[in-house]
Formats: sequence, C-alpha cells, structure tokens
Amino acid sequence: MKNYKKLIPLGLILLMLLSCYSLVSNTISERNEFNGYMKKGQEAASKNIAIDVDEYYEKALEVKSLPIVYSEWAKYYESIQDYKTAVTLGETALETFPKSPEVYLFLLRNYLNIKDYETFFDAYKKCVSVKATNKDIKELYEKNKYVYTIEMDTYTEAFPFSNGVSRVISVDYSDDGTPYYGYAAAAGTITPQYLNAGDFNSDEISGGISVAPVVDANGNAYFINKEGKKKYDISPKGITVKQLGFYSSGVLSVYDGKEYYLCDIKSKILGGPYEYVTTFNNGIGAIKEGSVWKIINTKGKQIINQTFEDLIIDSKEIMFRGGMFVKSNGVYYLLNEKGEKITDQSFEDARLFVDGLAAVKNNGKWGFINNKGKLVIDYKYHDAKSFSGGFAPVKLNGLWGYITYSEGNGDKLVINYQFDDALGFANSPKVSFVKIDNVWKMLRLYI
Repeated sequence: MKNYKKLIPLGLILLMLLSCYSLVSNTISERNEFNGYMKKGQEAASKNIAIDVDEYYEKALEVKSLPIVYSEWAKYYESIQDYKTAVTLGETALETFPKSPEVYLFLLRNYLNIKDYETFFDAYKKCVSVKATNKDIKELYEKNKYVYTIEMDTYTEAFPFSNGVSRVISVDYSDDGTPYYGYAAAAGTITPQYLNAGDFNSDEISGGISVAPVVDANGNAYFINKEGKKKYDISPKGITVKQLGFYSSGVLSVYDGKEYYLCDIKSKILGGPYEYVTTFNNGIGAIKEGSVWKIINTKGKQIINQTFEDLIIDSKEIMFRGGMFVKSNGVYYLLNEKGEKITDQSFEDARLFVDGLAAVKNNGKWGFINNKGKLVIDYKYHDAKSFSGGFAPVKLNGLWGYITYSEGNGDKLVINYQFDDALGFANSPKVSFVKIDNVWKMLRLYI
C-alpha cells in the first residue's frame, strides 16, 4: 500500500509530461500546417492562380487567424490590381483585428488605389482614435494628405465660395450664347438661369437665413435661398432694378443701369444716387462720387473725413474685412475702421483679409501680411489671393497652385502649380474652383 502511495505522484508527473509533450507536438504540428498553407498560398500567388490563393489562405486562417494572412492575401490582389477585393479583405480583417496597424496599412493603401479618398480619411481618423498608427501609416497619410479630385461639370466663369456656395456663369443654357448665372456647391447646383446674380450671405437681420440676390430672365429682382426659392422681393419705388448687391449689415446696393442706391431689405432707399456703392461689412462700406471714394456707415453718413483715390474691393464688393486698403498718393495703405494706419508700410496692390492674412504686392512680387501689418510670407509670388479655408492660391511662372501657412513653419506648397487660375476654398467641405483649358471646374479636397 505504501508503494502505491509513492507511485501516484510519479504517475501525475508522467501525465503532466505527456500532456506537455502532446501540447508541444500539437503546437508544432499546427505551426507546420499553418506555414504549409501560407507557403502554398505564396506559390499560388507567384503563379497567379487566384482560386488556389483563396483556398490556401482560407485554410491558413482556419488553423490560425493572424493579420499577416489577410495582409499577404490582400497583397496578391493588389499585385493583380483587383483593389476592390483587396479592400474587402481589409475590411473583413478589420472586424477581427480592429487595432492592427498592419491591417490598417494595407486597407488605407487600397482605399487610395480605388480612389475612395473620403473613406481613406475616415479610416485614418478611426486608426488614430484606436491608437493603431505606426510610422508607415503616418508616412502614407502625410504623402496623401492633400489628395483631390476635379469634378466633371464645367463653367464659363466662377467666383469665390460664399456660405459654401459659388456663383458661376455658363453660356450652355441659352440658345443665343447669353451668359446665365447660377450656383454650384459640393452638395448640388442651382441651374444657371439668371441674367445677374450675387453671392450668398446670411445676416442676423434676415434671421440667419442664407440668401443671394438675382435678376431673372424676365427682369425681376429678388433674393433666393439655397434651394432657389424666392425669399425677398426688391422693388424700390421709381427704380428699375438691373442688379442687386450683396446683402450684409441689413443693407444692399441697387443699380438701375446708370447709378447706384443704398437700400434696405424692404426696398426703402437710404441714400443715393451714387457712382458706386460697395457691400457693407461690420456696418462699414464706401461710395464713389466723381473721382474720390468716401467711407460711410449704413445710414449713408461719412465716418472718415479723408477721401481716397481708390479702394481694394473683393468679388463680393466688400471693402472692409479686418482692415481696409485705400489708395492715397499712388500707393495703398492699410487702415482700421477709424481711418488710422495699421502699418506705415505702403503697397502696390493688395487683397482683403481672410483667415487673418492678406495678400499684398511690392516690387512686383506678392507676399502675405497678418492683421497687424507684419509680413509673414515673403514677397516671392507672381500673383496671389488671400487665404480661405486654410489655403491660398498663388501663382508662379504662369501657373497657379495652393499653399498653406502655419506660424513657425511658414508657407508650404501643397497643390502644385498647374492651373490657369484658381480661387479660394470653402471651409467645409473643402472645395474650390480652378481654371483648366479655359473652363472652370470644382476641385474637391478630402483632408
């Protein structure tokens, strides 16, 4: 009986050893089986036998589900340019390995291959959120950070975005070649159908509703919303309206074909006639009388005693945005709303401030200043337009591209010089218009 007691522990030890041996043996057998399927899958891929590739990688997954199986499987489909299948494999792998950098890398790479840029950026954001990025993923993102597409629709003329909508002109909608105005946005268009049109803007007086001035084919003047529906009818007494100005600060300009008037949204004339009336911004606008310009408020009262030879006015006919560029003695100066010089520096030409920076010209070259008048980007471009949506169109050697700017890092070219002309970006989504072969097309940036 005592001998049996001694044999029991020995038996347990033997069982444990046999169990360990079996486990190791099974592990080795499993590894060999897995490696065998992987090798066969690689051989089938080298011979481009897709059926066998699928079979062996599927069997490898049955033995051991690892990201490398999906990775090699997807690489085969990349090699034969079947990117959609590679994406399907990647998305399947991501369900099993939601934090695998290896899976994210080949999935992101194949989103680029099929030009699904929107999903590429969405997947990258998810990758960052689950902390699955690595060096290769970051390099892939940086390399494709400013990827874009060009839309197919073309226009005779286009204007900078305002409230996410661009005013456009096309002659394709008329039988006699009359240029009709319409609107284009990332989400859709309003067909060119107006004899004249202005930009969209929302004003607190209009309850925050975004409206744009139009004159239709019958000569009727009114404002429309972004669906193209009439919002405000403008018919000042005794005036035949040929053109309406941008609605801002509760007022707008009205043009009768000869002279301009200052008007409110209820068609009440507040001032005029003038040779010209600009758009108002922050309650500040300007009128032209003879050869001089005067700075006025929305009541038509002159608020700066000095008169000027010229003003910088943008496509929305705005002349004040974080400052105003006025011409005196043949050069432009930057003034604040009180008529005081922000900087003693004079300029040959300028664009208004957008995003806190303004393009300015001196000695035949363009650079950029901040709202304190400090030069932050050197005079080196042949032409430039102010920043909007984080980008600025710049021209060098006859072609336009786009730059970004950050304090401390300066300016960086992110879209190469390749366009005949270029406009600023809308904030969200990132779209702009570029001129290619004498027509304007929408450029969509996916960042």
